[in-house]
Amino acid sequence: MPDLAIPIDYISAAEKPPHPLTKAQMDKRREDAENCVCPFLKTGYVTGKLDADKAGYVSIEQVYAMMDWAGVGRAAFPQEGYFNKFGISGVPVLHLSRNRPNDSLVLHAHIGQEERQKRMDDFLSYANADGEFTYIELEKAAEAWCLDLEGGCDSLFGPRGEFATILTTFGRIDKSEKYLTKQDLTDLWINNVWPEDFDLRRQPEKGPVTTIDLSMLWRFIKMKRQVEEPKEKELGHPVTVASADQKYEFRPYDVYPVSDTPGEPALTEQQVKDWVKGGELCLFDSRVGGIQEVRNHTRWVFTPDMFQTTIAEQTGIDPNASSGPPPLLIIIIVLAAGFFGYRRFAGSSKEPEPVGEAEPLTA
Repeated sequence: MPDLAIPIDYISAAEKPPHPLTKAQMDKRREDAENCVCPFLKTGYVTGKLDADKAGYVSIEQVYAMMDWAGVGRAAFPQEGYFNKFGISGVPVLHLSRNRPNDSLVLHAHIGQEERQKRMDDFLSYANADGEFTYIELEKAAEAWCLDLEGGCDSLFGPRGEFATILTTFGRIDKSEKYLTKQDLTDLWINNVWPEDFDLRRQPEKGPVTTIDLSMLWRFIKMKRQVEEPKEKELGHPVTVASADQKYEFRPYDVYPVSDTPGEPALTEQQVKDWVKGGELCLFDSRVGGIQEVRNHTRWVFTPDMFQTTIAEQTGIDPNASSGPPPLLIIIIVLAAGFFGYRRFAGSSKEPEPVGEAEPLTA
């Protein structure tokens, strides 16, 4: 299959930081990352696994190294898309814009800790009778946030993908279903520390496509088939709305950059040129774009003319070249495994966890 433009490297992430950060250092990093809406990336920065430059950007090599270290499936976060969005500037971890209107609301910037905890308490209210979150409870929360928007949510792909990733990566494994505790979610969304004993159950990524990816896909399928579809039968209508009917979306601002921090001025043109690699801010920087009303029922689209770069341009590697089984074959294997796995286990709430979950599927 195609060579990885960014090779597997979870060792470098494991070695950072050389010693635990002090509470004061972590508090300062948490403050600096106020505008980051991703619990995984924010926790990585606060704990010292990621280091940002003066503009608040982190190289995609650092991000992938941390993903490999934590055990996030490579296939779930295709490299080409990362190169298109962040290949030159890096990822704006300290200024990462919301890319969808439906989320937990917990990591919205500058809402104050009291309001943040209130929103977290609402998130935690979706726990099951044991106070835990399997794929079922996480999906129910995502659907509720979608429905709360009353026509503002056209897809569950984003939150469902986020939760399938979080559960596969951080889920506890002492029961038939992987699950997260209320404290695990609080640690990631509020405290920005890794869940208790995560290092003991962590399964580093070992290849372009592994059983980690299959596990994530399997949970993604179950979220839709076993939770969303029954919910739609109960409601008598879809949970989501048609794309043309969505009221809010992510889109770059008409004029940017803007300030995303009260009391701080927007970056000047010279600062952008001096501080940002390549001299241009990423479109998904919170100082460049955000959630806005859809205009004239016409959705914003991220088109090739907006790409920062491609794998081929940046590395010389042809993402379509193959040194093994063709990508289409891998995709067929993955989809077939998900389909037949679903048919076999659809009637059961139990989910067998693959042994050696990070083992590559191909040589």
